[in-house]
Amino acid sequence: MQQLLETLSELVQTATKLKEASATGLAKEEIEALQERQAELMHRIVEIDQKMAADNVQLTEDVQSKITAKLKEFQMLNHEFLEQLRDRISIIRFF
Repeated sequence: MQQLLETLSELVQTATKLKEASATGLAKEEIEALQERQAELMHRIVEIDQKMAADNVQLTEDVQSKITAKLKEFQMLNHEFLEQLRDRISIIRFF
């Protein structure tokens, strides 16, 4: 469970960096590296989840709550990243 929470925390940190990158206009390569890391983390989360399901691991309400909060935070950050990226593309098209 701890590994899952740590991976989710890293996913949120990566999403935060991506959101900041889209606002500041980091190089395409830097954004792609962050996106690749994000995909790796998501893959790891799926693997951990599958192993926990196979091992019939039961999560406490507290752990479930923490997981849900991290996933919601990631979803919000990812949405903001996409919105900022969409806005930047719209501005570029305008010029």
